[in-house]
Amino acid sequence: MTGIAGWAGSAGGAAPAERIVDVMLNAGHRHTGAVRRQAIGADAKTGGAVGVQGWPAVVDAAGDDGVIAAVHGHVRWRDPALRALAADSGSAAALILAWRTHGVRLFDVLGGPASLALVDSGKREALVAVDRAGIHQMCYAPTRDGGMAFAADSRAVCAHPLIEASISRQAIFNYLYFYVSPAPRTIFEGVRKLFAGQYAHLRNGEIAEAFYWQPPYEEPAGVDPAALAGEVIATLDAGVGRAVTDAGDAPVGAFLSGGLDSTTVSGLLARHRPGAKCFTIAFPEEKYNELPWAEAGARHFGVEHVTHVLTPADAADAIAGLVAAHDEPHGNSSSVPAFVCARVARDHGISHLLAGDGGDEIFAGNERYVEQRRYDAWHRLPAPLRRALVLPALRLAAPGGGDGTGAGFAARARAYAERAATPLPDRLQIYNLLETADLAALFDGDFLDGLDREEPRRLQRQSYARVPQASELKRMHQLDLQITLADNDLRKVNRACELAGVQVAYPMLDDDVVSMAARIPSALLLRDGRLRGFFKDAMASFLPETVLTKAKHGFGMPFSEWTRQPGALRDMAIAALDGFGRRGILRRDLVTEIRRALADGADSRFGGMVWDIMMLETWLARHETVASIR
Repeated sequence: MTGIAGWAGSAGGAAPAERIVDVMLNAGHRHTGAVRRQAIGADAKTGGAVGVQGWPAVVDAAGDDGVIAAVHGHVRWRDPALRALAADSGSAAALILAWRTHGVRLFDVLGGPASLALVDSGKREALVAVDRAGIHQMCYAPTRDGGMAFAADSRAVCAHPLIEASISRQAIFNYLYFYVSPAPRTIFEGVRKLFAGQYAHLRNGEIAEAFYWQPPYEEPAGVDPAALAGEVIATLDAGVGRAVTDAGDAPVGAFLSGGLDSTTVSGLLARHRPGAKCFTIAFPEEKYNELPWAEAGARHFGVEHVTHVLTPADAADAIAGLVAAHDEPHGNSSSVPAFVCARVARDHGISHLLAGDGGDEIFAGNERYVEQRRYDAWHRLPAPLRRALVLPALRLAAPGGGDGTGAGFAARARAYAERAATPLPDRLQIYNLLETADLAALFDGDFLDGLDREEPRRLQRQSYARVPQASELKRMHQLDLQITLADNDLRKVNRACELAGVQVAYPMLDDDVVSMAARIPSALLLRDGRLRGFFKDAMASFLPETVLTKAKHGFGMPFSEWTRQPGALRDMAIAALDGFGRRGILRRDLVTEIRRALADGADSRFGGMVWDIMMLETWLARHETVASIR
């Protein structure tokens, strides 16, 4: 694994501390990229151990008089004395001094894309944390002796001798709802993972979690759009510059999908590294292919452009490695093009890639942000009138239901009204199968027993409610920064790049960029009702016109189209469905229906579940030796 692993407390006397750290660090996937491991072991007297593994430029560990610490990533020290100490002795040494000076308030003096861990045996305390955007991951579990085991990979936590691992049925249910495993659960019962901008603090045998940061959302009045546009470009340019500086003399490239964000990052990279290489995945299927826009961006900025046409064989070959790379089931099918693109970059001598992830979630680029404005008219009606008259009348006029299957205008009006009456953020899931279908018709009855069916909704509500003073749009941003990015897209790109042996950075999620975007008024972000309206206007003199005017595309993979044809990918999916059908999670007749349609190359009302099930079953089959389902 790449990242930190260790514990505070004892290890049960099972083995020397250094050996246990080594086992934890090497739990799960061991990638083949250039790595260096630093591990600080400690005997029972010191009460803990910390290790960190990764590329030489991003790992650091230190110990001093009963305090041991590790840092993974690039810390931005705001305190000049700590910055100087980090430059001289490493960020782990600076972390120890920051702890002794500030305690848990040390987050006031640091930032940047990094995770950290610290064990203070004298105080019998420990602290673990991840960066503000959740680029890094940190999992932990309490140990039987009142301590805490922690690691970037949940499998590494399970490798600690005082942790008993089992796979959580609730986490499987949550996965099938989100197709990822959102924080704070991991797939392993009792092992938690931190949210973005959160820390866990062990003190007196108790573990407390707290957020140390959230985006400073504001709605300032009287802003000058032109001045703000200049700030956007300058701040993004500085963020790309920091990412390039972090890479040192190593060759740096960029993902280039043809969308706004990857094209922006690629163009700014060209400023800092003239002649940089950018990498694009193309598809034979026109619906998924963004190559023309990527080519336009590459020509505009004069970057060297490398493309690879993804095939079903590429996807089939990649699945086993991707499943091994993820410590939890992960159902985002764009993991495949992300991995293949990173591998192509590695084959061209690139060790560092810049990715454009995050722009949609801070500059208002997701379709749902505009879609939700359709319901404003409903909420302008007086609430008593909506509840007592309009909605009941529509239900009488269209008794067939609010799904649009009734007759004409009345059915559409009822569907609109019922969706509008569903509050945010629940309304964002109105198309989710686990919200629209009877769960008893999907799941085996025994599997549902004892599950908290409300937990997925509650997770969304909690992230949405973290910033109650923010606008509706920015509360959706906050939700997406966690569930869409930290829990999903960043895990996808991180693990894909790790598997390919490439480091990745996210300039759009630079601390200063996120903070700056949080201060842009909501009405300006969606200027004239346009997705990314303000951002597009701000970048009009920088980006090529064809990229600025292209329709929203998304970075997907034509899995459904490919599995309609015989081949290895369809065979893998059918085998996975056969195995999953025997687990007693989904109803056996449902899995049979999905399998039959897949084998016949036909469409299925549940066809969208095939990839998610395949990745879940493949992951479960691989990890049955780690833990059983309870």
